Order: sequence, then C-alpha cells, then structure tokens
Amino acid sequence: MLRRNGYERATLADVLAESGLSTRAFYRQFRTTDDLLRAVYRRDVDIAILRVTTTIDSAPTPTAGLELWVREMLSFAFDEGRSRRAHLLGFRGHRSPAALASEYIRGTNQFVAPLVTLLQAGVQDGSFPSAQPELDAEVILALVVTISDAAEAFRKPKLGPEEAVAYVLSWALPKLRSSH
Repeated sequence: MLRRNGYERATLADVLAESGLSTRAFYRQFRTTDDLLRAVYRRDVDIAILRVTTTIDSAPTPTAGLELWVREMLSFAFDEGRSRRAHLLGFRGHRSPAALASEYIRGTNQFVAPLVTLLQAGVQDGSFPSAQPELDAEVILALVVTISDAAEAFRKPKLGPEEAVAYVLSWALPKLRSSH
C-alpha cells in the first residue's frame, strides 16, 4: 500500500483496507498512521542492524570487518529488494516524513555503532593507527550515503556495487592506516 500510494498520501482507510483490520483493532496497537510507520521503520532498521552486526562479527580483522560493513550498507542502494524498501521508507532520512525524524536518528546511530567498534578495534590492534573512531565512522557513513544516493538517482550509476565498495575502501583505508 505504501509502495502504491506513498507515505504522504496513505490514509487510515488505506491501511485498514490493506490489512483487513478494523478501526478498533488498529487503534489498540497504534494511535496514528505515523505510529504505524515508525513501528515499520524501527522493525526494518532492527532487522538491518542485526544483519550488519552478524555479518561483521564474523570478520577475522578490523579491515575485513570494515569491508563487510561497507558492503552491507551499500547493499541498500545496489540490492533491488533492499533498495526498494529503503526508498519506500526514506531509509536515509533526507526524504523521510517528519514523523520518522527520531527513528532516523536512532537508526543512524545504530548503523554507526558497529563501525565505531570496528575502528576502535583497529586502533587497539594497530591496523588503524590514525583512526578517530567516532569522527571517521560518521565520515565513512556520509560517503556511503552519498554513493547510495547517486546510485539511486541515476539509472546507470557511475559506480557499480563492487566499484562502490572499492572506492569507499580506497578512501578510508589509507587515512585509517596512516601512521601520523
């Protein structure tokens, strides 16, 4: 229903018709359609975070973990199913309805947290001696989001999925590994 109507034009009547719920049943769970959208968004973010953390937890090194994190995050732009869902909910925030602002901040913090942990591990084991984990995580996320937005904006993005991963790593790794 959201794909068909878009969030901004979705009405309670649309939600009820699509779900088969009565008004009473809907209001037992949600006060507004915004509450419903926040719940859907939160569920999707939680599922994505679990996938990201499970994937990077298997990494043998911080460098391998960084590559896996970048690959997972870019999959929101390059994997057709994930991209459609992310676009539908305005996953990256700049197109999100105002009702999702707090969820977007929460989600962003959740996506950045495992990256910060990876970068901290790289500082500790010496593989990322010049990393500033919190700052570098935010910048790496910004680069991934920018590439994702460009991939979504153009039918033929300048970078394919593998080139996008390589590009982010070609920028991040030399900075993180420099010894100054």
